[in-house]
Amino acid sequence: MPKPNGYFFYMQEMRKQRSDWSNKGNGELSQLCSAGWNSLTPEEKKVYNDMKHNSDIRVPKPGRKAATPKGETDLGGVDSLGRSLREIHFNNQKAEDKKFSEFKEMESLVESMLKQSKAQIFVINTTNYCIAADMDPKIYLPAEISVTKYDVLKGSFEEKFNVFCKPIIPLGFTLMVKEASENKLKVPFPEFEKALHYEEVATSISTFIAKNKGLKEMRKMTVFTHPKERETCIQNLAAVFGCPKDIPFRVMSLADIVAAFNNAKDDLRVTPATMADVLDHKKGGDEEGTYCNYHLVAQEDGDAYMPLCSTEVATKWIKYATQLLNPLYIKSRK
Repeated sequence: MPKPNGYFFYMQEMRKQRSDWSNKGNGELSQLCSAGWNSLTPEEKKVYNDMKHNSDIRVPKPGRKAATPKGETDLGGVDSLGRSLREIHFNNQKAEDKKFSEFKEMESLVESMLKQSKAQIFVINTTNYCIAADMDPKIYLPAEISVTKYDVLKGSFEEKFNVFCKPIIPLGFTLMVKEASENKLKVPFPEFEKALHYEEVATSISTFIAKNKGLKEMRKMTVFTHPKERETCIQNLAAVFGCPKDIPFRVMSLADIVAAFNNAKDDLRVTPATMADVLDHKKGGDEEGTYCNYHLVAQEDGDAYMPLCSTEVATKWIKYATQLLNPLYIKSRK
């Protein structure tokens, strides 16, 4: 396959510079870039034409596609956003390998816990005032952070803790934070007396976990959240603790650990992907979670609107897990 011409590289550069063009396909992008390309001088076009000499990108020739040898995959070329198909393939494979490795690690962890007759885990969930997706990098404004201690062998959650964050609002996002506070999270804005500064939030979380595990053990700790919430949870904690490497514990997939507990007792093995669906509070049954004390008081005071409460969602995950695991662990001990 031949290398692309200078116009191709010009289009990719315009895609980077114009955020509203970032998701355009090459066909539409070509029409949008045509006028700008034609306005360039020969010297300016030469800059883009010379790029092909240092590029490994190939584009297919018009007409019939060349046959790919049996058993091989054609990974040449780029997708509609100009990304290397080969790079996409390897990144996807790397992500799958990481998922497999993490699940095997959770299976080993469960085996170790059961040998010690200790099966307590911490479940964490977070909510946001907003996520500034248009910023580069994205800015996460955590709202409520909840941590719940769940004992698999007892089939119940032992303790729960939650804390509200005082947001550091970027310029232009005040209205978004105000609307989320009043309409989604149901907390006062702009002054919420229960909200703490990030440093205080970090200390509160660390104190709760250290109370159960000890400060020396906290760095070895793993807490769990729903896989769909994992990246957001990590970024929210990074905002609170300063950066991802300063988070004093690992955040892993709740679906992995619950699937590992299930598979340790049940011959009918469950995959982490299936378990993620089982635990999904948006897909689950009518089981109600337990609201944090602040939202619980608001409900008792007559507020009929159901707020987004991180504690309520986390306890729903745990209740779905107990429905699956209690028959395996509670009844088996009687």
